[in-house]
Amino acid sequence: YWYELYMKKVSQSSYILPFGGTTNFFKKTVLEELNGWENGNLTEDYELAIRMYSKQKTGKKYKAGYIDIVTTEETPKDIKSWMKQRTRWSQGKLDTSLEYLKKKDLSIKNKAKILATGLSSFIGTVNLAGLGISAYMYASGTSMGYFAEIAYLNLSFIGMYCYLQSRSYYEILNEKNEKHKYLKSAFIGITTPFYWALQWAANTLALGREIKRKKNWEKTLHLGTAFKNENEEGRQIQR
Repeated sequence: YWYELYMKKVSQSSYILPFGGTTNFFKKTVLEELNGWENGNLTEDYELAIRMYSKQKTGKKYKAGYIDIVTTEETPKDIKSWMKQRTRWSQGKLDTSLEYLKKKDLSIKNKAKILATGLSSFIGTVNLAGLGISAYMYASGTSMGYFAEIAYLNLSFIGMYCYLQSRSYYEILNEKNEKHKYLKSAFIGITTPFYWALQWAANTLALGREIKRKKNWEKTLHLGTAFKNENEEGRQIQR
């Protein structure tokens, strides 16, 4: 969904195009003009995208686009490593967005776009609060009144988003002519809410770290293709 649908549409608009952690291509002159990546930033790729966008809005013209290419990445070793990775990503986006809100050469409109981009993942923490309140209301027998209609509408949006995840995954499998693509796509759609729960937890941890001003880069273990010896199956790679 993110790369096959969302990123393609964003690249066609005047909105901020967030860079992924890998498979980015830059002109050397552009990187030099932007002074490269920000040292110590938890999400240096995201910060560079915001900086490029900011420069576009204050005089300098840069253009970012989308290349339709598929690459492989190393995956976190376990849930603990995955949680640290996503916590770092969420905190980095939040911290970067807050820093750019302090800049005086950006308009309120552009700052709002930056803030919306950086805080989009933190909608999950609001969802957690909403789930808690709903659970309490149901358990206590409190009448929801008109809020029940909103709850049903929200469920329809959840269903649509799960469908989009499933459909985009199907399109990818279809291009690769993979087997069992219907079953795999259905699995992605059904398990999407469970993924959200994990992401919400990571966002909550990121929010806590930002409040406590913890900016250290937590290392995460990855497993993937970067093995020195293919016979050492399952070897842990420290990043």
